[in-house]
Amino acid sequence: MSLSSLFRKIGFIVGNRPKTVFLTNLFLFFPSLSYYLINDINVETDVRRGFSPKNGRATSETKAFAEFYNVSIDGVDLVLIFLEPKTSDKRLIMNDKLLLDVDTLDRYIKELSLEINFEEPSDGKNDSQRVVRLKDFEVS
Repeated sequence: MSLSSLFRKIGFIVGNRPKTVFLTNLFLFFPSLSYYLINDINVETDVRRGFSPKNGRATSETKAFAEFYNVSIDGVDLVLIFLEPKTSDKRLIMNDKLLLDVDTLDRYIKELSLEINFEEPSDGKNDSQRVVRLKDFEVS
């Protein structure tokens, strides 16, 4: 039996009994679809969940940040720095100078602080400030 004759027979069956084929498919696939009627569809938008373990250091630091400032971490973005060589062969050669530069950049980022001005409607003042330092959230 060739592939074309098989498809011809399937087309004949579907053409003669479209309602039966539709209801058969519905009854076959409905149990898998009903799972989502009972349970909510949970879409994860946090890219960190795919790259860090649940009990890892990144999760602990993020939790510490959220608890310290009493904020939701849903809108927090990651900052990624990619190192690329200046040469045309696109091979990154690790050497002492490069590692020293990465270490200097790491220290610079850890020393960064962010000053946040926010309004408190209860006091009527708009000059409240809070300083956020990255190193405050490091977990050993």
